[in-house]
Amino acid sequence: MTRTRPDVRAFFQRYERAAQDLDSEALTSLFCDVFMTLDASTAAAVSPQALLAALPRRKQLFEAIGSDGLELADISEMPLDDLHTLVRTSWNLRMRSEPPRDPICLRSTFILRKDDQAWRIVFYLNHQDMNKLFTELAPSGPRRRSVPGSTTRSRSFYAVSPVSREHTGLVPFGARRC
Repeated sequence: MTRTRPDVRAFFQRYERAAQDLDSEALTSLFCDVFMTLDASTAAAVSPQALLAALPRRKQLFEAIGSDGLELADISEMPLDDLHTLVRTSWNLRMRSEPPRDPICLRSTFILRKDDQAWRIVFYLNHQDMNKLFTELAPSGPRRRSVPGSTTRSRSFYAVSPVSREHTGLVPFGARRC
């Protein structure tokens, strides 16, 4: 990986801000018309509109574990050619009202494509199952809060299927302690 070019770094700053603000117009502009999303159990082609439809659910899930968002912690880039670049990112999960502890890092890999002089996400790889993360971070015992809309059956948290699954994330995954 090489030093991250300023325009790629600026792209991820816009991505972070748009995700934090739930700015659907800005988020849509950051993705190709169809992009690939992958995690440990799913690979799917998705439209930005399908991704945006899941934002309210994503927000509920993060709020249920006491998180108020993510912040970009690290970024590295490997240009592939004049139109494509591979970007690895790490994001810190911000937790409300919690004593200080080691940050929880979420890792993801993107391939961006230069389209009309602007970078757009064409490939989005999440490195870990978010169901496991939410289970680990959920309060335990009798006071345990349920995650709205969650089920007990195993499924990919960010999976997309037109029939039975909904895409619930805009954020990178692959949680581990830094």
